[in-house]
Amino acid sequence: MTVDQESRRFRVVGNRIAWSFVPFVALAQALQLAFPVPGVRWLTFEVIVFGIIAAVTSPWWWRRRRELSPTARLAVLAFLVMMGYAVVSLLLHDPPEVVSPGGGPVPRVHVAVPILSSLFAMLSGVGFVLAAERGKRLKILTWGGLAAVVVAFAGWPIQSAYRGYVRLATGQGGAAIIHVMFLLIVAFGLAQFLRRTRPRLALGLVVGGLGAVIATQSRGAILNIGAWLALVAVGWLVRNPKDARRLWPLGAAVAAGLAVVSFLPGLERMLSFEEPKRAENLETALTIWSSDAPTAILGTGPGQVWPWWAYESGLYPMPGEYWSFVSHPEGDLLLTPHSTPLAMLVELGLPGALLGLVMGVCLAVGWWRSRTTLPRLVVASATLACLVAFLVDTYLVRNFGISMWWWASVALVSTWDDEPVAAPKTSEL
Repeated sequence: MTVDQESRRFRVVGNRIAWSFVPFVALAQALQLAFPVPGVRWLTFEVIVFGIIAAVTSPWWWRRRRELSPTARLAVLAFLVMMGYAVVSLLLHDPPEVVSPGGGPVPRVHVAVPILSSLFAMLSGVGFVLAAERGKRLKILTWGGLAAVVVAFAGWPIQSAYRGYVRLATGQGGAAIIHVMFLLIVAFGLAQFLRRTRPRLALGLVVGGLGAVIATQSRGAILNIGAWLALVAVGWLVRNPKDARRLWPLGAAVAAGLAVVSFLPGLERMLSFEEPKRAENLETALTIWSSDAPTAILGTGPGQVWPWWAYESGLYPMPGEYWSFVSHPEGDLLLTPHSTPLAMLVELGLPGALLGLVMGVCLAVGWWRSRTTLPRLVVASATLACLVAFLVDTYLVRNFGISMWWWASVALVSTWDDEPVAAPKTSEL
């Protein structure tokens, strides 16, 4: 169905559903949706909410799916196949087992729910974007970003008391992962500023988003921002070598960030990238994966190495703190993979690694084709830069609130509206 064939009612209802992204984000920032449902600890509010959003947005998904670029559709398809393979692999292996004291077998449903959550988070993020008309998509995500930043700072004291540290965290993720969402929000705001759409408000969002990134005191955030800036600069200068002056807002944002970081109490932590626990977790996981040919080819199966939901759902007691090791015959393991590619390779074997590679290549091609305008390149570069963060944490397959934002950004870049923007005095955010 083409845009001209869509009924007015279909477009109006879709826009209203898409605008519900803003209050949903505000609520999700304040609440911990990952909490298990009382009485059914293998189930979470998160999978229920994302499942509902995926179902509600499915008509727009179906009718507007061809608005996604071929590379974006291939990335989505690769992820769908990966999740399907994960379910098959789960059924073909014996149930996972918690080896720490007080542990035991893990019912398959405790592993199936995270797989479904990954799938529903993707469908929700893309669905929110496709439900809106093309010209409203950046606007809606930007307002959602504003809501996210405001609620994040308003709830900072509560989250700090709950989590036991001063770093900025929200209901959609702890300090170590939430910086990915804030980086995407900064990119949305900067794109609006470059489009001269409510420039003061857009610039305020950029400053607030960067402040939130810095307040997380995440070392991964530094790498992410560096990758984002490099991608924007390279992408724009390769296409427009004589138009470097348009990058001045990026330079101003960097200067402001450096000025703030220099006064940050956690500066020493942010600049230290030594991670011996992650290194040991990586070594042990790769040893398990390469133990025999069938495991190296097909993977260990979901949850076999890191049955993290068995701990977080309360099925079995968590051994110490979040960064505690679990002893394994091959060495020590952390409670979670702490790397999306590592989880894909070890648990899903070569099929998972190849599907992940396809997704990465699709994103890189999509980034290269997004150099049509600087605002689009800014958002595409932030989306691609998130792959750096995926190396050191389990986005997409565990941090579902963040993966929803990332998939929404993928869909936005893929369906970008390059129509001329209105004059600043009449434009609306």
